Amino acid sequence: TNINNLKKVQAERAKSIIVMNSAATWQPEEELKLADALVLKSIMSIIAVCDGDEHPPIVCEIHSDRDRDLAEHITTGTVKALNEVSVLSRMIAQLALSRNGLSVVYGDMVGFDGNEFYFYQPDEGWGGPLTFGESINRFKSSTPMGIHTGEGKIILNPEADTKVTDEDELIVFAEDDSTIFYFNEPVYKPQMKDTLQVDTSLRSQRVALLNWTPKTSIIMNKLCSYLPAGSDVITFNSTKTGEMEENLAKLQQEYPSLNIAVRQMDLNDLSHLTTIEPQSFDSLLILSPGGSSIEEMDAYVISLLIRIRQILRESELDKWPKLITEVMDSENIDIILNSGVEDFMVSNQFVSQIMAQVSEEPLALDVYDDLFQAEGSELYIKPANYYFSFDDRESITLPYGECAQAALLRKEVCLGVQLHADQKNRDKFFGVSLIPDKEKKFTLTSQDGLITLAEDES
Repeated sequence: TNINNLKKVQAERAKSIIVMNSAATWQPEEELKLADALVLKSIMSIIAVCDGDEHPPIVCEIHSDRDRDLAEHITTGTVKALNEVSVLSRMIAQLALSRNGLSVVYGDMVGFDGNEFYFYQPDEGWGGPLTFGESINRFKSSTPMGIHTGEGKIILNPEADTKVTDEDELIVFAEDDSTIFYFNEPVYKPQMKDTLQVDTSLRSQRVALLNWTPKTSIIMNKLCSYLPAGSDVITFNSTKTGEMEENLAKLQQEYPSLNIAVRQMDLNDLSHLTTIEPQSFDSLLILSPGGSSIEEMDAYVISLLIRIRQILRESELDKWPKLITEVMDSENIDIILNSGVEDFMVSNQFVSQIMAQVSEEPLALDVYDDLFQAEGSELYIKPANYYFSFDDRESITLPYGECAQAALLRKEVCLGVQLHADQKNRDKFFGVSLIPDKEKKFTLTSQDGLITLAEDES
């Protein structure tokens, strides 16, 4: 926040500037407000050093939505403010709605070691009239996810016949910008012409959230906006406060067709935990409460997982609910996986990686904001038998280009495949293969999945 220090490091010459927030999300409200104020002061100091609105792009983390909006309009220059709780909450809600493995896709998307999305336009233009659907087969091993229009609008998974003009950029999912190659003619000509007619109607689900944290109310709201009528969304916590009752009343009024509840429960007591019948839920979301250290928070989650696993084992059911949890320290991932968890979110890493990515491309935050809204398209892993007929065959072998075409016929964008046999194999990236070459052949079973950008899970 010190102007003289900013001058010493020549902040005005930076490619971009990241302003970190000094308060963690689980700290008291007053500390969060003070930390947000210091971030705003830092932004003002940067603007002062740069003599006005001509400054490097600024990326910051702000807890309050009000202050986030203030930060982004404090200057006519580029300022992108990230709300950690909001982003992670919407990601976690998505994990509950999709097949196992979606966290692996998110982890790859936000990390610099994996694939990212780029705003791409060839120097020579698109080589003639082009629709979004046609653009899918103009790239070999990268995939258009949407369009950044000449007017600045982000459109993910647009209709296949949407025209791509010379003023537009494609939002391309690729390993690196150096691996993006656009061809004026199709690199793959799919054989599939018609979509498969199958019953993919949404079924009601039972989702339990364990622990009330700053993320819980947002996750509940997002789940309610996605789930069909008759679904259950129930939160269990050791205490019950006025804030919880207020949030519950709002959700019950807005979503009368859902069974929404907040119940008091000592989650540390195995006999009490047994009464909620974890085995009766489709998904269990174990949220990380606050603590004095990251290790302490992960230890709490792991101990809770052990108790839940004991109850599930004693139930002797073949199929367990989907277990999803937050992890604070990536070194604890193996312990978490051995506890039966099938999807996890390394909270600290996700936020820092997204901020780093946005510092390189500020528009990336707009894509993430669009990606995690209930309206529009989100990421899902859907069963292969939604796209292909197996006709009593155990498996089928086909080029990846046919997967991309099958998704396109269902008004979706395919980003890859997930092989069920490798789903628990960390060395094989949990069975996930993203943006392979269109000609690469896969042998799929009905248990395998396609990773798609789609409007819902059906």
